[in-house]
Amino acid sequence: MGEYNYDSIPPGYYDRIYLKGRGIQSKWHQLKFHFFERALPVGAEVIDLGCGPGTFLGNLRREQPGHGYDLSAPQIAYARQTYSKPHLAFDTMEGDRVEHPDASADIVTLIEVIEHVDPATVSKLFAEAYRLLRPGGRLLVSTPNYGSLWPVLEKVVNARAEVTYEDQHINCFKRKRLAEELATAGFTRVRVSAYQASAPFWAGLNWRLADWVDWVEAGSVAPWLGFLLFGEGTRQ
Repeated sequence: MGEYNYDSIPPGYYDRIYLKGRGIQSKWHQLKFHFFERALPVGAEVIDLGCGPGTFLGNLRREQPGHGYDLSAPQIAYARQTYSKPHLAFDTMEGDRVEHPDASADIVTLIEVIEHVDPATVSKLFAEAYRLLRPGGRLLVSTPNYGSLWPVLEKVVNARAEVTYEDQHINCFKRKRLAEELATAGFTRVRVSAYQASAPFWAGLNWRLADWVDWVEAGSVAPWLGFLLFGEGTRQ
């Protein structure tokens, strides 16, 4: 199986899903990004690695200085056209490195990126995040939780979606492995939990009901049974 061609995904494909504002898939992406937004300190400078079409930084509900990087030039072109602002910028990255100063960010995010690359590249991305963070800064990372029912969900998505994960997800994580990778990269105060359980699926019945279910599950089942892992670590 050859390497997946991410330039084959139409520019802005996932952004348009996010902005649609109806249906399960749109609610999935909105709840995911809102979860990350709640973890951002007010005014923190954010670098989003693997930013795709810029949806996360471009739709933050409060202004945060940010810089998005992605391998896909077409997605970055879309992000620049759609979301560039005085406090937001988007650029392509070369492999696992970005042209950005050392110790210049308060937060680095990797939102559903590490499942798309091999283990060696994950290690390099974590090292790059460490370089970019100021002392005391945090890496926030999300990836499918293969210790949950995610593999079943992925099969369903692959059978129905226009863009599937069959060839994209080449690296599978459970809690223990993600925590070990973060610690090996030098991060301290490592914590891994889960989020995003059944809430998005209620959007098929009622958009606002899904938000209420998400709020209930966040304090009950989601940290244990969620479809996505959330890992964080601090640079010393």
